[in-house]
Amino acid sequence: MRIAFALAIACVPVLLLGPPSARADEPLDDAGASGTGHSESSAKTGRRDLELGVQLYGGPNGSFLDEPPASKKGIPKGTPGGLYPGFAGVGGGGGLSVVGMWRGIVGLDIGFHVSLDQGHGEINGIELNMNQVAVHVPILLRVAAPYRTVRPFLFVGPEIVAPLSPKIDLDPALPGATLASTADTYVAVAFGFGFDIRLPTDKLDVRIPLMLRGSYTPSVSDYVADRVTPGGVLYTAMDTTWQYQAMVTLGVAIYFL
Repeated sequence: MRIAFALAIACVPVLLLGPPSARADEPLDDAGASGTGHSESSAKTGRRDLELGVQLYGGPNGSFLDEPPASKKGIPKGTPGGLYPGFAGVGGGGGLSVVGMWRGIVGLDIGFHVSLDQGHGEINGIELNMNQVAVHVPILLRVAAPYRTVRPFLFVGPEIVAPLSPKIDLDPALPGATLASTADTYVAVAFGFGFDIRLPTDKLDVRIPLMLRGSYTPSVSDYVADRVTPGGVLYTAMDTTWQYQAMVTLGVAIYFL
């Protein structure tokens, strides 16, 4: 995760300045064309102060739960030891969102997507496979550089996550051992960056959005005692709330205004 955050920070200058192709593409003026000519009224120039579009997107995702240090594995809290691994795995998903932008600079991106979130961990040769289908509702503030062809942007905001049918399997299965899973609706902090690539179409404003999305759930405790229900061979139940998630998405967007 430290490497991912470092890469994200390193990409900030690129986003602010735009990729080479975007830097060569001048920002739009008030008339909706490149250049730095004198601004005219919206009625005379056809300037789009408001952009409103719908985008479909999908792609692979990664889900992660870190392994707490030994000092936080004990049950009750404050006692050493305990058995609890970290979890990591790859899934995927897709959905749609509505994007509204003011002059191509700042706006909101409100979405809805469904994902398969899964991860794997190991305790003494026993693999624990954690998976669930989840509904995500991100409400994002988007800030962009208003270039005509390739538009870089950053986004951040809350993401409501509603897990559906969380499940944990043991491999190999232990006779008489079952491990239940629990997960309530939670709120993560979503963030990331991307590019809108505008296609050279005449009648429709069609763009290809490419995004690298991340999320962090601050409510996930560092203590194992808060993540499990003790009992049974391992535990009676485990919480399947993901601590970190990352997703790369590719899609298509149509803007109507």
